Amino acid sequence: MADSSWSAAPSFRTKLEKLSESAQSIQTLSHWVQYHRKFSKDSSAIWAREALRAPPEKRLLFLHLANDIMQTSRRKGGEFVRDFSVHLLQVMPDAYAVSEEAHRAKMVRLLNIWEEREVLTAETIEELRLRLAIPAPASSKLTVSTSALAHRSDAAKPSPRMPAASSPRALPSTSPRVSSHSPRSPLAPAVDPLLEEKFFPMRSPMRSPMR
Repeated sequence: MADSSWSAAPSFRTKLEKLSESAQSIQTLSHWVQYHRKFSKDSSAIWAREALRAPPEKRLLFLHLANDIMQTSRRKGGEFVRDFSVHLLQVMPDAYAVSEEAHRAKMVRLLNIWEEREVLTAETIEELRLRLAIPAPASSKLTVSTSALAHRSDAAKPSPRMPAASSPRALPSTSPRVSSHSPRSPLAPAVDPLLEEKFFPMRSPMRSPMR
C-alpha cells in the first residue's frame, strides 16, 4: 500500500518507532493521528505495516494505540474504526500468535472491550475470535442485560402478605373506649411496627404523631 500521498507518513513511522508503553506516549500519538483525520486510510496502513514488523514484545503496544485511536475518534466520525478494523483482522491474529501468555490475555481483554462498547461490528468481532481461536466470553452482553432485567422485575414484585390465619390477633380489650354496641366479629388487628418492617418492606416507615 502506497503512503506517498500523505506528507506526514515518514514522521508517523518515526513516531511509531519511539512509541512507549506509557499512557501519555500512546495518547499523544493517538491525538496526532486523529489530527490527520483525512488520511485515516494512510495512517492505518502504515500502522499495520509497522505492527507486523515490530518485535513480539511490542505488538500489544500497537494494539493499544489502535484502541485509543478508534475509541476517542468515534464522536467525530467512524473513518478510523472502519480503516483500522480492516487491518486488525491481520495484525491482531499475527500478534496473538507470537506473544506471551500475559500479552495474549490483554489482547483478549481488548477484544471483549470492543465487543462490550460496540467499537467494532459483531461480524468483525466474530471473525477475530475465529482467527485467534478463542471462545466468546461465558456471559455476553445480552446475557447480562437479561439477568439484570429479571432481577429488576423480581424486585418490583410486591412482597407476599401474611395470611389472615397467621396474623396476630388482638387480645380482648377491657378498655372503656370499646363500644358495647360493637359487632361480635373480632376487630381487624393492628399491624405491629416490627411486623410492618419485616413483612412489608416496600411501605414507608410510620410517622410519629405531631406534638
